[in-house]
Amino acid sequence: MEQQPGPVNWAKFNPDPLPGMARLWAWEAFAHGAEVVSYFRWRQAPFAQEQMHAGLLRPDSEPAPAYSEASQVAEELKLTGLDGPVGKARVALVFDYDSEWAWEVQPQAQGFKHGAHVRDIYAAFRKHGVDIDILSPKTKSFAGYDIVAIPALFAWTEELREAVAAFEGHLLIGPRSGSKTKNFSIPARLGPDLSPNLLDARVMRVDSIPAHVSVTVKGGGSTRLWREKVETRGEVVMEDNEGVPVLISQGKLFYLTASGDRALMQRIADYLIAEADLPILSLPAGVRARSRGGYRIYVNYSASAATLSPASDESGYVIGGTEVPAAGVTVAKLATAG
Repeated sequence: MEQQPGPVNWAKFNPDPLPGMARLWAWEAFAHGAEVVSYFRWRQAPFAQEQMHAGLLRPDSEPAPAYSEASQVAEELKLTGLDGPVGKARVALVFDYDSEWAWEVQPQAQGFKHGAHVRDIYAAFRKHGVDIDILSPKTKSFAGYDIVAIPALFAWTEELREAVAAFEGHLLIGPRSGSKTKNFSIPARLGPDLSPNLLDARVMRVDSIPAHVSVTVKGGGSTRLWREKVETRGEVVMEDNEGVPVLISQGKLFYLTASGDRALMQRIADYLIAEADLPILSLPAGVRARSRGGYRIYVNYSASAATLSPASDESGYVIGGTEVPAAGVTVAKLATAG
């Protein structure tokens, strides 16, 4: 993937990234498992349609700001020796391109998008510094994970059915999942189209909500855009103020019947984290963290400095410290690392 080293040329507005941002982007890519960060481009072109796209060098071949940042990352990588594969996370999320396309073909609720729903769930876990693996819908086993989320899945694959049936961890299935067959028909036993011994629930009717309307959920948060009315024998964990179930459980399997606002999605992620007794980090606003190769990499997307709370599994900092400037990076060594 190309990495931008400064202002681009294709957006409506093309702001200059904060000083240090090219370094931050590179570090975040390596933290997530990248083997190479490749910049577009080496030198800013003085001609043609992309002459306003920044490079590591200016059009006069002098170093642009990102040149020194790329050099700095190269030296820092030598210092840490960060290499090798990313270890398996404890949380996984299934991303399915067929679902992305299917809900573009039949949105039913203007504004409801598969990708947006996936990002809402992803962001709620990542807020706590929880590492997440992205899995294919052809995954046959979820073994080794504490929590797996399957958001808004168009149609079940045989591999996923096998993985769900055998999974012993906590499973979150999002709205619209299993609501179609692979031929884009409504399944005979209706969505979410799972065996009753896994989830005894059927979607009886769908209520798509205009973007300016939301339905408050008891305890906090609201449903928006997509809401299902479900017949179930499962336990109702959360319901809205109209008495419509929002989160249903049957053992460790949870079914989310609606898309929600940020507060609701955070409640659901927090609930599952507590149920699975998953360790979390206390992160300042704007700070993200990811672990790789015996290190934890913190990056600060905020426009102001942030203060980290050292985690109990860290033995000290090898780059930066508890004070992370805007667009800054801190790298901690994990105590369990050799």
